[in-house]
Amino acid sequence: NDREVRSAQDLRNTEGLLAVGSQVKLRYLRNGREHTAGLKITEDLDARISGQRLDDRLEGVSLTRIPERARVGGGVLVEEARRNTPAHDSGLRQGDLIVAVNRQAVGSLGEMRELFPVSTDRELALEIRRRGAGYLVVIE
Repeated sequence: NDREVRSAQDLRNTEGLLAVGSQVKLRYLRNGREHTAGLKITEDLDARISGQRLDDRLEGVSLTRIPERARVGGGVLVEEARRNTPAHDSGLRQGDLIVAVNRQAVGSLGEMRELFPVSTDRELALEIRRRGAGYLVVIE
């Protein structure tokens, strides 16, 4: 949109300030030739998501993909679990790694999103790993 970008960091900063849904006109050079592309800013739901977007019982929970440097197996990282919410009161904590939802293995945030919605008549059982130990967190 006619704003000059000089580095990859500039591009990340500029993109991060744009509203989801914004239309952007991008001009770039490749092999010495100028090209133009029209882009739409979308939310990467496979990177980070509010738990409440999946299920109201996950209110106050922020979920994120495991950082590349820490990735050993699959799962979804609990980035935040606010106090006095059903998830926190049931035992979910910041730093927990969710590896299954209702006995269905979870390898990534995208895979976890596919397991929802879960009927509110059914409990929400999260198998987690915390400091190398396994736990089951049941949220009703």
